[in-house]
Amino acid sequence: MRLIWSMRSKRRWRNSLAAGLAALSLAQAAAAQDQPVAKLGDQTLEIYGAEGSGTLPAFSSRPLLARMPKVTRLLVMVHGAARDADQALALGRAVAGAEAEQTLVVAPQFLTTADVKRWVLPANRLRWSGTAWADGLPATGRAPVSPFSALDSILRNLADPGLLPDLKTIAIAGEGKGADLAQLYAAVTTHLDGLEKRGIALRFVLAEPEHYLYLDQARPVPVDAAACPGFNRWPYGLDGAPAYLDEIGPARIFTQYRARDVTYLLGEAGQAEPGDCAVAAQGPDSTARGRFYASYLAKLAAGTKLHRLAEIPKSDAAHGLLASACGTAAVLGRPDCPALTGAPDLPAFPDPTAKPEPADAPKADTAKTEAPKAPDAVPPAQHRQRMVRRRQHRLRRRLLPRRCRRPIRSRRMALPIRCMRRTRSARC
Repeated sequence: MRLIWSMRSKRRWRNSLAAGLAALSLAQAAAAQDQPVAKLGDQTLEIYGAEGSGTLPAFSSRPLLARMPKVTRLLVMVHGAARDADQALALGRAVAGAEAEQTLVVAPQFLTTADVKRWVLPANRLRWSGTAWADGLPATGRAPVSPFSALDSILRNLADPGLLPDLKTIAIAGEGKGADLAQLYAAVTTHLDGLEKRGIALRFVLAEPEHYLYLDQARPVPVDAAACPGFNRWPYGLDGAPAYLDEIGPARIFTQYRARDVTYLLGEAGQAEPGDCAVAAQGPDSTARGRFYASYLAKLAAGTKLHRLAEIPKSDAAHGLLASACGTAAVLGRPDCPALTGAPDLPAFPDPTAKPEPADAPKADTAKTEAPKAPDAVPPAQHRQRMVRRRQHRLRRRLLPRRCRRPIRSRRMALPIRCMRRTRSARC
């Protein structure tokens, strides 16, 4: 037997299938985040901040105790949601390539409570709840240390002239959740002036962040504040920002962020990604969100494009955006990527004060104006015929015996059916 599907049924089936696949992917990602890490960093980083102190595990391409006079570049790789810092170290080594002798790769590991229980770690190990570290939120133990303070301590300790006397460049790179943390850190940290005064160049490479930090309530996609009250809360906006930002405001954040050396690596545009409404307000997919954010910064800077942006096709990013030719060029500061040297064609950021006309709004015709007709209006002749049929029906029911009447179960008034069974009376 062959089933014939209507167009409405096909649309419902496709929508339900897409929603099911999206829910499955989100559930798998949440399950991966709750699982403890398979490998723990073999190096220990001491973290000191205004909120307290603690330690972080890390992977590094060299031991962090000996003096390294030949190293001129420090590459800090921030892992993704899976907290697989060992994979981040392998990616950093692949990016360094032929310049591995002059590059120190360090991948800090932001642990969760599940990791601490699984590996039975000491009490001074910092741990976060889920992916709160990627949003710049404080740790849940041992002390409420911000991940920004952790990165400040890592850069301050590793850039010590006693450890790296010939250091010239520091690059901080991440993909996904790691890029979220790197973007927030580049925007809000105020502890990099000492490195810049020493002549050390700082570079941030962000590969497809999931969201960006907006400094006001402007968004490229219209958002209803009543339906999505958290669209401007941290880390999407400055509402409810952590205590790390108490001394700075939007003006200082923009001033220092526009001066940073930031590169955005975006993949090819894809289908709309289901997720939080606050993320959807920044764009339908990661590529659109990156392009809109670059346009937003250019609008704040009065039309000046501040940072570099490159869109990398899938054929060149089989092993990730950072491992592509343009990703390697961005991390190492080489000019051999045409997409980075050229100015990208950014979309115009919409004006929140403008009220666009709906596309299906009827246009007024000054030559001839007609009164709109109701689509469901019944012609007078059909209405009269319907009323006559109803009166005839009521009259026929009134003339029949009560036991021969049948209840009406539909809105249409069907004519009563006479009894045809022998058990009924002949009067029926």
